[in-house]
Amino acid sequence: MNILLVSESFPPVVSGVAVATARLANELSRRGYTVTVMTAGKRAQTLNSRQNGYTVCRLPSWPNPFRSGLRFTFYPRRAVARVFDKARPDVVHLQDPLSLSELTATLAKRAGVPVVLTHHFTFEGGVLPYLPWLKLFHPSIVRQTRRRIYRLYNRTTVITVPSSYIQRQLSDPGLTTPVRVLSNGVELDRFLPPDRTNRDTFSLLYLGRLDPEKNVSVLLQAMAGLIERKIKLTIVGAGNLESRLRQEADRSGVSDQINWISPVKREDEALTALYAQADVFCMPSVGESESIATMEAMASGLPILAAQAAALPELVSDGENGYLLPPDNAAAWTEAILKLYTKPDRRREMGEAGRKKVEERDFYHIVDCWEQIYRELADLKG
Repeated sequence: MNILLVSESFPPVVSGVAVATARLANELSRRGYTVTVMTAGKRAQTLNSRQNGYTVCRLPSWPNPFRSGLRFTFYPRRAVARVFDKARPDVVHLQDPLSLSELTATLAKRAGVPVVLTHHFTFEGGVLPYLPWLKLFHPSIVRQTRRRIYRLYNRTTVITVPSSYIQRQLSDPGLTTPVRVLSNGVELDRFLPPDRTNRDTFSLLYLGRLDPEKNVSVLLQAMAGLIERKIKLTIVGAGNLESRLRQEADRSGVSDQINWISPVKREDEALTALYAQADVFCMPSVGESESIATMEAMASGLPILAAQAAALPELVSDGENGYLLPPDNAAAWTEAILKLYTKPDRRREMGEAGRKKVEERDFYHIVDCWEQIYRELADLKG
């Protein structure tokens, strides 16, 4: 079966959509599918390459003015048509509602090829934080965004979302295509709980983009209340706010407690080591549609401190595998960190509970589900 995956975000871009698309392409190829990924490139012309057994077609694009590192295409009709014709897809899988997906959906409809779309973003996380000067118009922006993307979504056969929270967000009379919840999943066999006994330091870990909706500032504010403690915070990531966050750490006097690390490639063993070396994982984001990093931390046996926002409560049960905290209350984060700092047995119990909780989101089972969806769609085509 030929599968065409379409996403404007793909490695080396750092985003949840890029991670989800790359992992799916890798595993589908390993299982014997003929996979083509169409994405945004950095050159003025289309660049085709082979990696991990599948084809990646990178189309001309421009830098995204709102998020550093991201690119966007502007309706490259001829280039998309060439990729589509060469891929000869039995099923098209769209990963975002941007121009590549819109053009591909049109070609798929003409060719009678079924289309599935995964909606990865939250409105409060993927759109509004990048338009702060238009705050007065945010409700109108959300309404207009819904109308635009639903025109595309109603041309698909199936829509999947990674959480019940996103399913509720998409509940709208204007959307007629059925919406199914299907996690992005986590590679349980890769992220395993290490022995964390007899450690001299206590280490917090945040892994993700340094952009507005990620709310990393609250962690720096929380650390200001822990200066007298032997507590370190490792921040792994990059983004629009990196320079501002570093300056904030300097002003707060917590720079010596912060270890800044550039983004790590997902396939790199250094990623698993980061989780293994940590004692607690922190996810203060207010815009998570699921959070692959949080699931990886749970699989690694870490207790989770998470914002009580968006889809994170679906991963973290307060008091069971971590704590859910107000995203704008630094004192609450400080208090929760101190609770876990003084109770290693509680950290271990929470970590074990998190590992058990995330086992139902095993990535390889998720790909089994995708195979079933693709077969159902291909049968419709036949």
